[in-house]
Amino acid sequence: MRTGVKTEVKDTHFSSKAYGTRDSKETNMDGRLQLDILQVMQRDYKLRSYTLNSVCAHFLGASTDLMRARPLLPLEERELIAACG
Repeated sequence: MRTGVKTEVKDTHFSSKAYGTRDSKETNMDGRLQLDILQVMQRDYKLRSYTLNSVCAHFLGASTDLMRARPLLPLEERELIAACG
């Protein structure tokens, strides 16, 4: 990875008859690919709703109500410690 490369945030504007108008921010980071999965879902799948809970229910057959952040935190902390240690 290159060092000293400046990361910039740019305002973007997209408009089409099929997808409507969308304003967002684009952040280019060296060595990273960012993808707005909401745009992919709206383009490729016709769902009644695009909330996280609705998308999980459609594809996984389970809602995000079953998932809580608290049990995940200790695992993330262990991974962070292992990566930095």
